[in-house]
Amino acid sequence: ADEVDRLAVVATSDGRPATAFALQLVRLRRPEPARTLSIVDPDGRWEARGLGAGTYELQALSADSGPSDRVRVELPASPGARVEKDLRLRAGRLLQGVVKDANSQQPVAGARVAMESSPGEDSVLVRTGTFTGPDGRFSLEGLPETPVSVAVEADGYNRRIVTLPRGRTEVTVLMRPV
Repeated sequence: ADEVDRLAVVATSDGRPATAFALQLVRLRRPEPARTLSIVDPDGRWEARGLGAGTYELQALSADSGPSDRVRVELPASPGARVEKDLRLRAGRLLQGVVKDANSQQPVAGARVAMESSPGEDSVLVRTGTFTGPDGRFSLEGLPETPVSVAVEADGYNRRIVTLPRGRTEVTVLMRPV
């Protein structure tokens, strides 16, 4: 099969280049596994080599943004052909919450809060995290509109994982002391 190069840019919702992201390429109408590329580039540029001619679906994913729309691209059978298609990440949603001691209901300061999400069945896992403030509060930006799991860890407490349904924007996490 002839190979086609693919070069383009991934930008954040406000138009700035996405400097670290994953790109998922799925060849449609062919029983091939999806390819996921991890990209780190200060200008948000990416390139995929060695793709066979055909129809592909592309999606960009980043820890600090929602995923891009899924975009279809037709790669021609011409040797050395170049196809360009820029992608724009969505702003994503904001998750705000508070971490409290389950017994005393007091805030847990300095707890590590990490989000994991997978936009699709075979897509790459996206992670982002933060720490709670002195009041036990935290904010995570750029969450996708899909269900997410939030893992919370703090010294002196058992680790807690909370799965949040699609669209949830607030959560209280109660931690049990060790």
